Amino acid sequence: MKATSPIRILYLDDDDDDHFIFSRVLNDIDPSIQLVSLRDSEKLMEYLLNNIEQLPDYIFLDLNMPKKNGSECLSEIKSNRQLEHIPVIIYSTSYHQDILDLLYERGASYAIRKSSSCKQIKKMVEYVLNHDISTPMRNKFSLELVEKL
Repeated sequence: MKATSPIRILYLDDDDDDHFIFSRVLNDIDPSIQLVSLRDSEKLMEYLLNNIEQLPDYIFLDLNMPKKNGSECLSEIKSNRQLEHIPVIIYSTSYHQDILDLLYERGASYAIRKSSSCKQIKKMVEYVLNHDISTPMRNKFSLELVEKL
């Protein structure tokens, strides 16, 4: 890990099982990671703006959620000057190329496909946490396409 203080991650997903898996993976990577889990996409901006002094280091967003989808949440984050610097990683089962292109254009740092393999998820999350993602590269946007993870 790059940071010396605990990494703060916000995870937004409407599925309880995915929350459990993601939490378990983060704990395996580093038990000191501070995870905030949200299940309601409409509460995301409220949470972020109410916690402006302790913003997350990373935001992981599910794409397919009721009310507001991950793409809409990404647009809101990236259009807010106080939040635009936070790396947003799309973490979803949806993986169509045209959607990936749109998410990249809107400012997402990476896209990770959900997997039933905790080992595979762990590799991809570790990759995100250990690489500079200040300027995401399109050819490495989809972690499924990055060789030698």
